[in-house]
Amino acid sequence: MLRLRQPAWAAAASVAAAGRQLAADPVFTSVSGPLNANGTPLTAAKYAALYATYGSPRAMSTSAAARVPRAELAAYQSYRASGSYVSADGYTISFATSLAAGSATTTPAAQAVPAVRAAAARAARAAGASASGVTGQAAFTYDVARLSDSDLRTVIPIAIAVIAVLLALVMRSLIAPLYLIVSVVLSYFSALGLTVLVFIKAAGQPGLTFILPFLLFMFLLALGEDYNILVMTRIREEAHHLPLREAVGRALSVTGTTVTSAGLVLAGTFGVLAVVGSRSAGAQNVRTIVDVGVGLALGVLMDTFLVRTLLVPAAAVLIGRWNWWPSALSRARPAGLPPAGTEGASFTTYKLGCLTTCRPRPRWTCSRRSPAADHGDLRAPRRAGPRPGRLPYLVGHCRLGHGPARAVPGARHRADPLFRGGAGGLAALAAELAHPRPRVAAGAAVRARLSARPPGPASSY
Repeated sequence: MLRLRQPAWAAAASVAAAGRQLAADPVFTSVSGPLNANGTPLTAAKYAALYATYGSPRAMSTSAAARVPRAELAAYQSYRASGSYVSADGYTISFATSLAAGSATTTPAAQAVPAVRAAAARAARAAGASASGVTGQAAFTYDVARLSDSDLRTVIPIAIAVIAVLLALVMRSLIAPLYLIVSVVLSYFSALGLTVLVFIKAAGQPGLTFILPFLLFMFLLALGEDYNILVMTRIREEAHHLPLREAVGRALSVTGTTVTSAGLVLAGTFGVLAVVGSRSAGAQNVRTIVDVGVGLALGVLMDTFLVRTLLVPAAAVLIGRWNWWPSALSRARPAGLPPAGTEGASFTTYKLGCLTTCRPRPRWTCSRRSPAADHGDLRAPRRAGPRPGRLPYLVGHCRLGHGPARAVPGARHRADPLFRGGAGGLAALAAELAHPRPRVAAGAAVRARLSARPPGPASSY
């Protein structure tokens, strides 16, 4: 379309120059305009003469054709048809063109729109027009696709930033939101690539509908972060009292059914949209409905079974306690685990028993407060009366030194005060534990005494 500085019938030469410029451009295969509206060409002078005779082509009536001489009938009909290319005031004219790139509904035609606009600008300069423009299906598709891409480039960073802040608040971490956001981006590009393989490489389509990338990102972002929060909050809860690897396994066993069933339901919904929607939509919208339905279904399935079930848990295990940095959970150890630095240590448990006199005596338990401690302590006694048919006994449980875990039955050893019965044996045991010694040395000393004791009657436990 061109905006002339004068009406077309007053600047017919400019209209002819614009038509010649467009016809010579390799972007077009055919050009129709005011001077060849129905296939019959008109010269600039003939066009101006017809206007002087019949007036504006848009104001001509069908009954006037009966008064036109037969020799002028073809020119008259061509001039009358030019009304579809010229506005009522004559200042705006249009040309209908066929693109060398193919049908206007194809992707190559939409990609050729910039070249078409450049050709229109050259025609405007040739005609001395004040403005130019391009309309049609290809131009509409191209403009909408550009707007969609522009919105996507604007929306993606904003959405990612907002989701990252929410994840940081929920997870109380600055590390976990980073790889969770990366997992969503990877899921999006993987789903988009799979859709391209299905529809373009396998099905032979010229391209995807322009709205699919935007919808795919928004759905996968919302769905992925919903599942991320569900899984990661459960992992965080379990990590308070379990090692991280066990916490991940426990969380997946609890939340896996929910995530999988929800993903299957949503993917099935989009699959139904692709099947049923394509039957009720018009012929021009079938490809759009199928692309959107199948693309979203594939994206949801990939996100459910690969990203949330495998990628995110594996990343959480590999990163370890840094998942929760800088919260206190990144520095805490689950209940029941040995302190840091003693994970590889093993302790020998010795049960030291000594026969006592026949009257009841208190039962004492000597146990370690934690595996990191080098020595035990004597806890408060618990009164225990004599069992029927058996003697009361004094039992101590001590975990000292390194070495393979084994239990050694207690025995009475009168040569060593550590194994002596009664109050003397208890005092010797307390003295043994009261003096700090290296764990290895303490364990070796106890094992040496046990191996060197003379045979004797074993105590009953």
